[in-house]
Amino acid sequence: MSPSQLLEAVGGAQTILLGENHDNAVHHHLQGWIIRNAPLSGNPSVVMEQIDVGKSAALETFLAQPDPDPAKLGEALDWSGSGWPDWELYLPVARAALHRGADILPGLPAKELTRKIARTGLSALPSDRLSELQLDLPLPATSSQALQKQIAEAHCDLLPQSAIPAMVAVQRFRDAFMAEAVLKAGTSGPVFLITGNGHVTKNRAVPWYLGQAGTDGVVVIRLTETLPVDRTVPDASASESAADYFWFTTHVDRGDPCQMLIDTPGQSE
Repeated sequence: MSPSQLLEAVGGAQTILLGENHDNAVHHHLQGWIIRNAPLSGNPSVVMEQIDVGKSAALETFLAQPDPDPAKLGEALDWSGSGWPDWELYLPVARAALHRGADILPGLPAKELTRKIARTGLSALPSDRLSELQLDLPLPATSSQALQKQIAEAHCDLLPQSAIPAMVAVQRFRDAFMAEAVLKAGTSGPVFLITGNGHVTKNRAVPWYLGQAGTDGVVVIRLTETLPVDRTVPDASASESAADYFWFTTHVDRGDPCQMLIDTPGQSE
């Protein structure tokens, strides 16, 4: 389909999930283009995985300015200390959001709670909070297995098996938290979610939790890199269980991340 046809599809949605490779500048330019040009009624909200709830006050103060400069948002959020790629990469998203008069909202839970879940699992959350986030519902067996495989492969199969359950718990917590943030933002109009591709997989990530909440009008777009060697599309990811639409882009040369893990003792633990 053409880019204009994709915009038409987005125009009929209430919730648009935009997956990315975090360090790929092309992905953020395309996210900004979709946010800026999607034919949506009203001013949408933009929930960003990269902003944690601890930055909510700083974010609100910045957005309350008469004419906030998107180039300065990274400084206001202490982005350089966040661990995310340079703010320059995310500028197209911020520019597009502010151009449309959109609210920019945090999508990442508090670091302290995330660390606690990494240590003790989802039992770190009280039962009522588990229910609110729909984390008291088990993932389907096939989806749970796929999530474990995704985490293992992302760490080059160097993780000890005992480490995977804690990482699954953290991933599920973040997925459920972002889904909740999207649902809250959606009460006032259309919502975009900016997040990694692993968080938009339809059968186990944010879309799954939105589905459990009975949310309609969700469109999932994965901005996906082609394979670096022969410029072909990776067949395994292009399935209806992963996304509604795929936009294939050039890749970022990252060297061999697995070799980096091997060369750094303890990195995979």
